Amino acid sequence: MIAELGRVVLAWGANYSWVAPLIGALGGWITGSNVGSNVLFAPLQQVASEQANLPLD
Repeated sequence: MIAELGRVVLAWGANYSWVAPLIGALGGWITGSNVGSNVLFAPLQQVASEQANLPLD
């Protein structure tokens, strides 16, 4: 699932910054906690931010 979402997210380019909060919310819904969402999607968020040339902090 992460790999497929990664491909979709990278297609958005710099617009990814608008979608990132929705991905976090999806992770919270899937795992039932914000911590679980962060663990699940942290690698995806990092790679997508790097590819879109967005700051990591």
